[in-house]
Formats: sequence, C-alpha cells, structure tokens
Amino acid sequence: MRSEMEEEAELAYQQITAEEAKAIMDTEKDYIIIDARTDEEFAAGHIAGAKHNIDVRKSTFIDDAEKALPNKGIIAVYCKGGVRSKTAASQLAARGYKVVELRTGYDGWVKSGGKTEK
Repeated sequence: MRSEMEEEAELAYQQITAEEAKAIMDTEKDYIIIDARTDEEFAAGHIAGAKHNIDVRKSTFIDDAEKALPNKGIIAVYCKGGVRSKTAASQLAARGYKVVELRTGYDGWVKSGGKTEK
C-alpha cells in the first residue's frame, strides 16, 4: 500500500518519452540517469550514461539513492517497462528530487534506437 506522501508525489514527477529523454541528455548538463532494475538486469545492458543502478525493490532503495544522488539537477529514472520506475520516481519526488520517469522503460528506449551499453 502506498503512502499518502507517495500518492501526492506522483504528481511531482514528469513522465517522458524516449525522445524527450534523448533531448534532455542532449541539452541538459545537470542530469543523472538512475536504473531502478536489478544488478543482473543492469549488467545485461543499460541506457548509455546510466551511472547508478539502484534497485527499487530493495528495502534500502531510498537510503542508497540519497547516498548516490546530488541535491540538484534532473534525476531520470527508468526500469524495464515503466512499472518499477514509477515507484522509484514517486519515492524520489516525495523527498524533493526533480524527477523525470521514462514511461516506456529500457524496452522503449531500445525500440527507439537509444544508445545502450554493458
């Protein structure tokens, strides 16, 4: 069950397409890409430039995120298909981060021709 804070935070982040994510990467300097999938999924392939793999399903997600993330700039969050990243985006937005969430996830990124790496 989601907390009231998470429900309110749902409105505090923006869902974006792969094309919009590419535009942010091309124009913004202060952004960080967060992969909310498992370590194994990250190792198998991730969006080029993703520096942090913070598994949203771990009980330590928020603690891990707060240790890894700066307090400024855009935090772009994705997962495989867009479900886990919504949870991550909501939790991060509830703590005051400026968050965008890739609504189609890694799968949508790959389909759009986005750059990936291992």
